[in-house]
Amino acid sequence: MPLTQKLINAVQGYAFAPSAGLRIGEFGAVVGMGDLLAYALFTTVAYKAYGRSGLTLALGLIAVFGALVPTLTPITVEALTGHFPEVVPAQIFFGPAAPRRTLPLTRAHGAPREQCSGLVDQLLREVRGS
Repeated sequence: MPLTQKLINAVQGYAFAPSAGLRIGEFGAVVGMGDLLAYALFTTVAYKAYGRSGLTLALGLIAVFGALVPTLTPITVEALTGHFPEVVPAQIFFGPAAPRRTLPLTRAHGAPREQCSGLVDQLLREVRGS
């Protein structure tokens, strides 16, 4: 973990740092570009697979497990242990939560929507000659 904090401190302030965030005095909140990419892909796939309900679920999961929980974790850990963690990777919380929370959508709506399923079936019939 100390290496991650050293890397964040070293690239802070560069125009092309691999993160986006906000720093107020000594306090800062930074989200890595990989996290942002994961959130964008999860939102896109959830919307494409389940429509508006998938989009709503994805945005809620990102707000809670990608922003709120990682923000509150250092305060909670400090209150419980007396140690203030400087770095809390957001994917520790979002990664396990995302697949578990999409199961209710699969049960409610069935398998994800497939844009090309009719085309694939037609192509298979033509290839098989039926």
